[in-house]
Amino acid sequence: MSHELNSLETLQSAAKYGSRGAYEIKFLLHGEQSHAVREWARANLQPDPHSTPELEHGYCVNSLYLDTPAFDVFHRTDNFRQRKYRLRRYGSESVVWMELKRKHNGRVRKRRTPIVDADLPSRLLSVEDPDWEGSWFRRRLDELQLRPVCQVTYQRFACVGTSLYGPVRLTVDSQLHCQPANGWQVPAQPLTSGLLLQDQQILELKFRETIPHVFRDLIQELRLGMASFSKYRQGVEACVSLDRLMGATPGT
Repeated sequence: MSHELNSLETLQSAAKYGSRGAYEIKFLLHGEQSHAVREWARANLQPDPHSTPELEHGYCVNSLYLDTPAFDVFHRTDNFRQRKYRLRRYGSESVVWMELKRKHNGRVRKRRTPIVDADLPSRLLSVEDPDWEGSWFRRRLDELQLRPVCQVTYQRFACVGTSLYGPVRLTVDSQLHCQPANGWQVPAQPLTSGLLLQDQQILELKFRETIPHVFRDLIQELRLGMASFSKYRQGVEACVSLDRLMGATPGT
């Protein structure tokens, strides 16, 4: 589950200077903390331009996570450490994003390519087309033997702002649900079963360089403690039997 890291010094050490990607730190919010964070964000930041007022400045995120037959991503074997492969849809849009998310020294980088939902079977299940811009993702499926493992959906509240070092972003994820994968189907609606968090929500702060003062104020004002949390790992633990996880041989 989560591992608490409560000192501001720990947060500062996680945000060394860099020039590419973004840092992403997480917090698990309890009870009234979520309401307080949302009110703070509305007062100090602006609504994410992709959010909708009807969803209280939020949007739905629907993902299909991939792994190897040996669950190398879940077990964090050497060639898969801090890497996740997924297909992601925002709300009920027809566009699906093929994504590789990498994390190194706290800095997150993503490679992503859009594909129309109707083209998924022909593009991902047939012979690779080297001229297609998504061929890098299709090639990874074969090289790493990636296949669908679980679906994860959640509601995301999002706000953005600026700092001396570039843009900043705050998100709060709630209504986190997970179900076993249904082939290559990426959910177009929120899942209604398999709730992963009962009374907690996930706060993520994203920034380019050192932690901006506006986020330091939030952390200190609400006495937030940083935590590690992986939606994919939690989803696998909920959707995949322990026998399958422990019986698989990572790295094979």
